[in-house]
Amino acid sequence: AAERCRQAAERLDEPVPLAVADWCRAHAAFAAGSYTRALNLTTRAIDSLDRGLVEPGAREVLGMLHLTSAVAALPRRPDDAQAHVAEAVNLAQRTGESDAWGMGFGPSNVAVWAMTTDIDTGWPDRAVQAARAVDVSRLTVARGASYYVELSRALSDLDKDEEAVRMLLAAERAAPQLT
Repeated sequence: AAERCRQAAERLDEPVPLAVADWCRAHAAFAAGSYTRALNLTTRAIDSLDRGLVEPGAREVLGMLHLTSAVAALPRRPDDAQAHVAEAVNLAQRTGESDAWGMGFGPSNVAVWAMTTDIDTGWPDRAVQAARAVDVSRLTVARGASYYVELSRALSDLDKDEEAVRMLLAAERAAPQLT
């Protein structure tokens, strides 16, 4: 499906659809366990899209590319992951909550991705603090479940197991099929 998306985007030959296609391909690479390929795809798309931010939805797509790059960079380059999240935070401050391209980009979703990178880089306390600012009602059901799972991971890392279990139960209520 991601390759078909890329083929359709190539026919349009417009920067935002091409970047969306590479975002889809990067997520397919994640599913195959290829974080390096995902990072290569998103890095190329960021470089291409960063030059043309005038199209509607371009900032949102760029932000999602930075978030995807952050996750892809985590295993080998955690400092790069934090830098990508910082770029996404800056973009989200400019876009506000948006559903351009169905991506749900905005401060709430960015905060959930930031929680992930904070936890995975050894800062679970920062993730718990960031969680307080998230408006879960602004997230999709899947991202809301991710919020609770990530908060549970952070709480567990801080030896707050009872609270962690409550968050897992909240995730299960929100999206049992994902939790």
